[in-house]
Amino acid sequence: MSADRARRAPGATTGLAFMVLLGGLTMLPPLSIDVSLPGLPSIASALRASGGAVQASLSVFIFAFGAGQLAIGPLSDRYGRRPVLLFGLALFTLAGVGCTVATNVPVLLVARFVQGVGACAGTVVARAVVQDVSRERARAATLQAYVTALNALAPTIAPLLGVAILAVTGWRWLYGALIAIGVVLFAAVALRLPETATLRSDGAMTAYRRALALPRTVPLAVFIACAFGAYFALIGASPFVLVAQMHLPRGLYAVAFALNALAGLCGSLATGRLAPRMGAERVFAFGVVLGAAAGVAACVAGVVDPEPLTFVATFAAVAFAFGISAPSAFAAALADAGPDAGLTAGVLGAAQMLGGAAGSVAAAALPFVPSASTGIVAAVLAAGAAAAYVWSR
Repeated sequence: MSADRARRAPGATTGLAFMVLLGGLTMLPPLSIDVSLPGLPSIASALRASGGAVQASLSVFIFAFGAGQLAIGPLSDRYGRRPVLLFGLALFTLAGVGCTVATNVPVLLVARFVQGVGACAGTVVARAVVQDVSRERARAATLQAYVTALNALAPTIAPLLGVAILAVTGWRWLYGALIAIGVVLFAAVALRLPETATLRSDGAMTAYRRALALPRTVPLAVFIACAFGAYFALIGASPFVLVAQMHLPRGLYAVAFALNALAGLCGSLATGRLAPRMGAERVFAFGVVLGAAAGVAACVAGVVDPEPLTFVATFAAVAFAFGISAPSAFAAALADAGPDAGLTAGVLGAAQMLGGAAGSVAAAALPFVPSASTGIVAAVLAAGAAAAYVWSR
């Protein structure tokens, strides 16, 4: 089915069901990561492995998810969104079976790597589909924002789901839940999602040169890397800051983490409402300014006034700003991508994961108390994001 025909299909690429499907596809990575967190000690015990060895399964998944986008994106441009997405979901589901039956850490690591590659198909293709069906940038920004908002629910839902599963049965059913989710999404895509891409016939290298030559692709990839790096530095350091340094009870830490997720969700919903009224670029600029101010505030709070309330408040401000700017950045970069929308979405997605890893590592490496190290990294990366936005203009 051609892109124009897909857009004319009654109800196929509009409505709540369509948005929920795309949001569900982008939720695969955070669900896959966070649902297993409560079960890591049980997994280590069952597989007779160290905690560090089992934690490596998260790193392997994240690496595969980030790097895989660079391949999945061009493939979806050349062969179509549906076949690549269905292949990725099948890979994700089969890898879940591998995780469920794993009897040692090496098997678990291989299965998680494959699962990460499969999961990235959902994120890349969902963002490319939004661009395929959105002729106007304001509409694209709105749809990207609502997809991001649904994605932001996963960090809140997944740990609770993991705890509930462990309360009823064993750790293997954590991955069993992911199998069920993969099967449901595979069926939904097969039955409900039409082909939306205008296929191209040239090679991946030609497509990469064409996409990277566009004025905003590289600057906005840098922007996404820096903005998410600032946000993820706070995520990664939050238990060390709030629990270890500030002695916040773990129950209150869970509440604080949920507030951060809620702030990101509200930022994305705000973008969805404001972009059609104010214009996508003005909303984007507002998110950039807010992100830079929140980064500076996080630094001041972390160095001068390291208290739980100020850390949580600045953390939420950074999350809210990222919720505004991230969908705006994807919409801006994909607006000119044309037949390379999948490739461009993959570039920005890979940059996001690389930036998140860099931000987390930098915050852990600085020789200060956790609140100060995290605040400094957040401020520097937020300033880098603002500079990248100016470069993109």
